[in-house]
Amino acid sequence: MRATPRRALSLVVALVLASACARVQSAPPASVASPESVPPGEPRCGDITPQPGVAPFRAIRRLATTDEEVRILVYGQSNSEQPWWKLVRGWLEAQYPRGHLVMEEHARGGCSAQCLIGREPWFLDSQTRNRVPEDVFAWKPDLIIFSVYGRHDDFETLVHGFKSGCSAFADHEVATARCRSSDGYPDYRPAELLLQSYYRDDDRPDPGPLPALPPIPEGRYDAWMATVWMPGVARKYDAVWQPLWEQWGDYLNAHHLRAADLLPDGENLTEAGNTLIARLVERFLCLPAGQ
Repeated sequence: MRATPRRALSLVVALVLASACARVQSAPPASVASPESVPPGEPRCGDITPQPGVAPFRAIRRLATTDEEVRILVYGQSNSEQPWWKLVRGWLEAQYPRGHLVMEEHARGGCSAQCLIGREPWFLDSQTRNRVPEDVFAWKPDLIIFSVYGRHDDFETLVHGFKSGCSAFADHEVATARCRSSDGYPDYRPAELLLQSYYRDDDRPDPGPLPALPPIPEGRYDAWMATVWMPGVARKYDAVWQPLWEQWGDYLNAHHLRAADLLPDGENLTEAGNTLIARLVERFLCLPAGQ
């Protein structure tokens, strides 16, 4: 039995992203990496410190040290559509001004893992097909920043696809998940991956130990995906793992905030929330001078 995935984001949510959501005041999110909290002599990129224990991406090293084109793709669903990614793009352009950055967002609001892979239709066009070839393979990214809700098995297959191309979908149990002959993209090269967990949308305490595999306790699917399944997939496919679930919770606790202070409707980040996510992502994209 497979655990029931979190709901796909609704059309209303996707449309709301086009307008400003309610703003709240909170502690400055940049404080997660503020200079005064950094030990003297610690390498950093401006006010951002590198994520401990994570080697710089090859794509970021090229961006920092050459004028070669570096292509970064933000992919997933509504979480990936939000303005934080534009803040990250602006930071990269300022941090590596001599680099040649091409950064785009190809996310599909309301399209969960089973929608992206072609198991279920997307509500906007009612078509059931694998979206990855046109969204990812055709664009040929060097680095993919990815987050999506949905089935755990389809999440893993999507990550496999980013690393292997269409061959990852060749034996999928659903025919519409397999690449069509016209969109195989044999020249696709495996991209580096930054896999993001979800950020928590409530203030419930962390659950106790969770199982390695389904069935998952009722109401704990997101926590299981974010803390058990996704990091395991990242290790399996040599991807870099961003534990936003924990980072988000640590920030809220440190600043005495509720999840609703940065995510008032449970879906759309406030300006402060977008800034926080951007600052946390930038820690993984930092190449200190001299490295």
